[in-house]
Amino acid sequence: MKKIIITLFILAITACNSNSMIQENQNSEGGKFFGRGGNNTELYGGNPFVYSNNGEVELIEFLFKSASNLDAEAVSSVVADSLWFRSQDGTQTYILKEDIPSIFEQRKSQEMNIWAILPNKIKGRPGGSATTVSSYVKIEFINGEVFEKELMELYYIENNIINGIEQWSRDISSNTN
Repeated sequence: MKKIIITLFILAITACNSNSMIQENQNSEGGKFFGRGGNNTELYGGNPFVYSNNGEVELIEFLFKSASNLDAEAVSSVVADSLWFRSQDGTQTYILKEDIPSIFEQRKSQEMNIWAILPNKIKGRPGGSATTVSSYVKIEFINGEVFEKELMELYYIENNIINGIEQWSRDISSNTN
């Protein structure tokens, strides 16, 4: 009887440790791309997403460190000649690489903290990724204005160059950072 109890106890511990009660699906693809219309929707609509591992994490880390140091030259080195940008308020503009130094000249300081980087791409689509970045940003401008937000951004990256950024934001609560 004692051997049976010990055997059952060992089996119970083994079952708990092997995660046999909860099976996690570890596929390398998931989700579904719908698109907003146009060529990508027609060609890749319905395809799942896959993780991308083409240097996006390192690129975003470099970008945030460079931007926090107000290093316009370093930031310019990782963006396209004309960067498409849709800001948190929905305004869509193009930022020219040559304009980045003047943008940084308007800033007194900039703090950028990354919370998560998730590089994805549409399965079967050649080319770059859409890398989701969750972060905290505080920019102090020389005119005294301050921009402080939690951001969720999508960076469109191809060949280690950022071609576009879409941005969503949330105001800072007292215990965010």
